[in-house]
Amino acid sequence: MEPRNVSFTVGLALGIASLALVLLASALVVTYTGSYNVAATEDHTPAVRWAFTTTMKNSVKSQASDVTVPPVPTTTTPPWAGTTALMSTHGNT
Repeated sequence: MEPRNVSFTVGLALGIASLALVLLASALVVTYTGSYNVAATEDHTPAVRWAFTTTMKNSVKSQASDVTVPPVPTTTTPPWAGTTALMSTHGNT
């Protein structure tokens, strides 16, 4: 290789490595300072919403692969329905 091509390649590699370090440092600063608001009271940007949603879906798909689905009950009345009916009529006597 010519010396000029070598220096270009080395410069490109150093530039990419420097950019990666700056991005990593920025991510660590945001993570450890808590400067990004993750509260549900404010909407996220579309990119962050996509990242959260994609991570959640892939995580659930990955973690739920060993879970067996329980059988569907034959009754449609939940077991606590009688208690709720009693509580709602308690003051109407």
